[in-house]
Amino acid sequence: MAIPLDDADLLSAWQQALMQLDLDPKTDAYVLALPASLPVRYATLLVVIDALLAFVARFPNTHPLLVVAEQDFGKALGMLLRPQLQQLPLAVIDEVSVRAGDYIDIGTPLFGGSVVPVTVKSLAFPS
Repeated sequence: MAIPLDDADLLSAWQQALMQLDLDPKTDAYVLALPASLPVRYATLLVVIDALLAFVARFPNTHPLLVVAEQDFGKALGMLLRPQLQQLPLAVIDEVSVRAGDYIDIGTPLFGGSVVPVTVKSLAFPS
């Protein structure tokens, strides 16, 4: 994926990925991944927040908003995003590498919620 330059680029990339995977953004559960190439800067966080808010406004969903990033800015992103999405359950998990179509198993939070075990599976079959 090319480096998204603004919130519209991120929004478009997420919509395209959901279409390719035949997911309904208003009813299915999914994780929105941030490109690994995004720089770790405050300005980047603001662009990501704008994109996430636009996505949630366009595609309201009853499932929690789940965001993963390779960058180490999950806590900062979550803390800035939480006040703007008070009614929506939110989890921002950082330092996790994923690709389109990966299955992510998120475990029960540990150590007072500061650590969440995550398993990424490239292939998942229904049992």
